[in-house]
Amino acid sequence: DHRSVMCVAPFWDYPAQVASISLTAASGERTIVYFDEMMIVDNTPFEYTQGWDKISEHTGVASGGTVLELTAYGLTKMSSDYVCVFTRGNETLQTMATVTSSVDASCETPVWGSMFPAAGGRVAVSVMQGGVVLNYAAGGLEAMTCGNETACNFLFTQVWNGTSGVSPGNGSASGGSMVTIEGFGFDPAAEYYCNFTASNGEWEVSMPVHPTSVTELTCT
Repeated sequence: DHRSVMCVAPFWDYPAQVASISLTAASGERTIVYFDEMMIVDNTPFEYTQGWDKISEHTGVASGGTVLELTAYGLTKMSSDYVCVFTRGNETLQTMATVTSSVDASCETPVWGSMFPAAGGRVAVSVMQGGVVLNYAAGGLEAMTCGNETACNFLFTQVWNGTSGVSPGNGSASGGSMVTIEGFGFDPAAEYYCNFTASNGEWEVSMPVHPTSVTELTCT
């Protein structure tokens, strides 16, 4: 069609914004873009939007602190109003995101296990700026909803605090001592066993117990 020209929008290494489109002939001479039949203008607006494609890590401990590197586009460098939001059903937490360029940002996972069990499936990740959800494109050109794909989900694993999270640290060999273990992401609906193992390999196991919360269980 001699009345139309198709262009592929170039990569925009700047914050998302409205840019102006103008046409240049192969000879380098600038041509005029006709906005409509009643008006002649030099350029027309084109809006670049921001969004993100994937996160770098997809599994980490429920105590939080796993650094997620985000692959994105159109971000505003050094802006302080970006957040990463972690959602599973009605469970949600968020952390601040740091933007280092128009295509790079990072955030840490929250202490998910202080509020919710790690068990229950993957947690969907989304990115917001000023309360507005950014498009998730998964490397494509159109915004899409985060489903079960790994690129936009994170799996928390439960963890306990080792010797610093066990109280008391000793008890009678006759048994019966109540040992409290602290951790993150315990499932109160699940059964747990405490294994007591000596350096020579001798071991005993406690009776099954249910955690009293997502952060504590007591065994004997």
